[in-house]
Amino acid sequence: MNRYISILNGGSLAGVIAFGWFLVLYFAMGAEFVLVDFKEEFLREAMTIRIHPFGSVRMIGLAIPAIFMYKAVKRYKMEEGEGFILFGRAFQVGVMFTFIYASLAGMLVFLFGSTIDGSFVDFANTYDLRVLELTKEAGESMFLNLDEQMELIKQRDLGSFAMMDFWRKTVSGFIIALIVATLLKQKPPTFVDNE
Repeated sequence: MNRYISILNGGSLAGVIAFGWFLVLYFAMGAEFVLVDFKEEFLREAMTIRIHPFGSVRMIGLAIPAIFMYKAVKRYKMEEGEGFILFGRAFQVGVMFTFIYASLAGMLVFLFGSTIDGSFVDFANTYDLRVLELTKEAGESMFLNLDEQMELIKQRDLGSFAMMDFWRKTVSGFIIALIVATLLKQKPPTFVDNE
């Protein structure tokens, strides 16, 4: 277990910092930035960024696991691989990091919502419903059935948001693990016997 200590530490630290990013977005919830001001409500709504913990602004937080994963896999490479690591092993270590990071962050979001304040769920649902209503009014049907999408949004609760957060972090973590494994892979030298 000692050989995975850098992965456990890095994943745990990334999970806690990702939860900190969630808290920053939570306390900034409701703030909005109009990118381009249009007269039509649909266009104005489309060009407005509203901050909530599950909005598009959270994507900036992907830098957190990327930096920590790179450092953790690099440390693992130096300590366990003696400066060498194959792509598959680096990816495996990145996936372990991702699971720790995503699990911890999702669990902390769920605990925060269930014990302190789960109002972000209602805020996010209301925001997503408003976006779908404006889409429906404008006739811009991006989805096959907007009414069905609206019903699915109304059914979302804290548990589904925590799972959604876990899966988003897991998928993005797999992509980051592929990139990190590609950057850090280094085959050990092969020695030829001259006898």
